[in-house]
Amino acid sequence: MKIFLLPVCFVMITSVAFGQSTSELLADGLRLMKTGDNAAAKAKFEEVLRVEPQHPRARFFIRQIETAKADVDTGSLRRQLDQLTVPEVNFRDASLGSALEFLKQMAKQQIDLDVNFVPAVPAEVMEKQNITLSLKQIPFMEMLRYIGGLADVSFTVDQHAVIVRPASSSEAPSSPAAAPDESLQPTSGTLE
Repeated sequence: MKIFLLPVCFVMITSVAFGQSTSELLADGLRLMKTGDNAAAKAKFEEVLRVEPQHPRARFFIRQIETAKADVDTGSLRRQLDQLTVPEVNFRDASLGSALEFLKQMAKQQIDLDVNFVPAVPAEVMEKQNITLSLKQIPFMEMLRYIGGLADVSFTVDQHAVIVRPASSSEAPSSPAAAPDESLQPTSGTLE
């Protein structure tokens, strides 16, 4: 029993000797979280965990910070794509791959956004699926929806990329960070 208490007392005394108790570190972390400085808040909570590795509140707040960061990262690409408008597009028998390359270059040119398209379809679909489409002033995400309908693919906006899947794929998004509503299924109907 004495052997167990000695390290615990040493850690607590060391923490106080450096100026802050775990409750003060926790309070500082919460204050930093409220001001939006999650990186500094996480550092405070990690200091608490160095003193008390199983501290439930510190572990809880670190999970909250990490979850919030994942949510921001995931939504960031989607928000940026939602703000993009394709000024004009004239595809005449363009391959799916070349249509997506055009959109990638357009995003880079308009808002300096690097859009990664990750094909989860056979290479022949990317190369041989022809698209003919002429539109003006169309939101980027709607453009993807139209291309998906014509090429029989769907798009899922993930944290770092747009994943191209077969439209008939009922498979869930491969990333746990991707929200279900971010899948762009082709719509039925004709384009005029």
